[in-house]
Amino acid sequence: MKRFSVKVFAFATLLHIVGTIFLISAGFRELEALRRAMETGQPEESFLWLTVWAWIWQPIGMLVSYYLRYHPRPVSHNLFERGLGPSEYFYYFMLPWSVFVGLCFGFLVPRLSRSTR
Repeated sequence: MKRFSVKVFAFATLLHIVGTIFLISAGFRELEALRRAMETGQPEESFLWLTVWAWIWQPIGMLVSYYLRYHPRPVSHNLFERGLGPSEYFYYFMLPWSVFVGLCFGFLVPRLSRSTR
């Protein structure tokens, strides 16, 4: 009886990373639509679905971004206190969350498939 499935872990982690990349590209499309709406004076398109899916797909990253948006750090010129840039945000929050999701699926799928037999 297997306790952990490496195949399921790898598949779930890669699927979660690809989904995260799709959400990031949708965020850039939202910024482009907002820029286009400001230039032309047309009403903005609704991207509420993007926020909802981002909270479902990356709850830890969204919680941190929400907290940092409304509780900014004091201005500092020290390199270690300057805050997180986009690449640090991805490597410290989004990538570990994808690995965690993969670990959860790697442990849960063998247990659930065993209980259905």
